[in-house]
Amino acid sequence: MKVPLLFAMAFGVAVAVRAQDSQLEGSWKIDRAKNESTVRAAGPGRAGGPPANQMSIKVSAAEVTIDSDTGSNRTVETFHYVLDGKEHEQPGPLSWTTLATSAWRANKLEVSIKRTIEGPAGLITIQMKDVYSIEGSALVIERTQGRDSWKTFYNRS
Repeated sequence: MKVPLLFAMAFGVAVAVRAQDSQLEGSWKIDRAKNESTVRAAGPGRAGGPPANQMSIKVSAAEVTIDSDTGSNRTVETFHYVLDGKEHEQPGPLSWTTLATSAWRANKLEVSIKRTIEGPAGLITIQMKDVYSIEGSALVIERTQGRDSWKTFYNRS
């Protein structure tokens, strides 16, 4: 009797988590009108370069895969956010080593990113956190770096 009960509980939890996180799945396009206008050397956006103009998100039990046009000259890069709590290498700016850990916190995907490059006086490390969530019908990515935090809004495309 214990085995079927444990299976039923595990299945129920898996279905509930899957229902919440599947809201992120789909194709998304940036909502330029809703996003704050910022200009830096990297272009519109803040630390980490300009935000994606468009992205596609796929969710599985083991990982969240995001294709976004954040590569050099807006080429599409693929990010595999593995949900095992370990650091995994991700695409990043040229010459930077980029590692990320990711996990679900309630119905939000939290991704902690660490970028490292060799500077003239040793390693330079930048840390940031991206939180993916749904607000109404919009995908919202809230990025935090140091004391700065900002949101980028996307609509389904």
